[in-house]
Amino acid sequence: LVTLSERMSQLLGEDEFVARFGGDEFAAIKQFSDIADLHDFVAWLEASLTDDFQIDSFDINPDASIGVAIYPQ
Repeated sequence: LVTLSERMSQLLGEDEFVARFGGDEFAAIKQFSDIADLHDFVAWLEASLTDDFQIDSFDINPDASIGVAIYPQ
């Protein structure tokens, strides 16, 4: 969880926020005016949560489920 949160924190841009929601859940917020910006945000978020990494001699292969809600729609 620490590695995943560090990955996401390093990639955050202006008007973007990610926080651990509880357990292994994260919540991300992005303010956008162009839907393409949202698609890019979700793509890098997914990549940061699913790219393999190592801790000591263990290979970690994380996976994620991502949902999107758009306010006020």
